[in-house]
Amino acid sequence: MSINEIVIRPVLMNGSVIGLFLIPMICMRLFAEEKRSGTIELLMTSPVRDIEVILGKWLAAVVLYALTLALSAVNLTFLFAYGKPDWKPILIGYVGLLLQGGALLAVGTFFSTLTRNQIIAGVSSFCVFLCLWIIGWLLSSTPRRPRRCWAISPW
Repeated sequence: MSINEIVIRPVLMNGSVIGLFLIPMICMRLFAEEKRSGTIELLMTSPVRDIEVILGKWLAAVVLYALTLALSAVNLTFLFAYGKPDWKPILIGYVGLLLQGGALLAVGTFFSTLTRNQIIAGVSSFCVFLCLWIIGWLLSSTPRRPRRCWAISPW
């Protein structure tokens, strides 16, 4: 067993679960609060295109999520100071968490545009995220049979 298997893998897996709860809280106010307070009209009549507004809010949410990931990466400095872990799987794990967070933030931003109530946006986003997480968990736990590839072996 390596230090990556013992320490890093559970940290990254727990980071994914924490993101399941954190991401709906980040994205529930993106557009729902604008609709509720009536400032969406000001935003939509500003001299920017709609796609720029959507991408700007989504990128701000991704930056906020990336800052929380960077805050969790501070703990790894002690691991590198006192141990010699392999840095490539750690970097790939954090990039994967950032990409997963970006995709979930896009879905959460979509749900925030559907409603005026930020609580409904957050709960609906969390329900979809939970369903996606359960489907991924179930698919990863099912045994897979190897497929026979006829293109490689004619027999």
